[in-house]
Amino acid sequence: LDEIVADSGAITMSFKTYKRLSATLSGHVSQDPDTTHKHDQSLFHHFAQFFCGNERGKAVENYIKHTPYVLVKN
Repeated sequence: LDEIVADSGAITMSFKTYKRLSATLSGHVSQDPDTTHKHDQSLFHHFAQFFCGNERGKAVENYIKHTPYVLVKN
């Protein structure tokens, strides 16, 4: 149970931080709701993939190194 509570707290804090950073980087320009929703889903999807998998050692390093960061400007 402690681990579930910790994971829930981690995703809550991560999402709040992501939304604040996203708003800061967007320069307060109105964003397409569809795109914003897809980015939000992507954050949760990657969180679940990372924490629900059995990856260890080099596999985790490769995942972090090669997974695109959602807020990187193209």
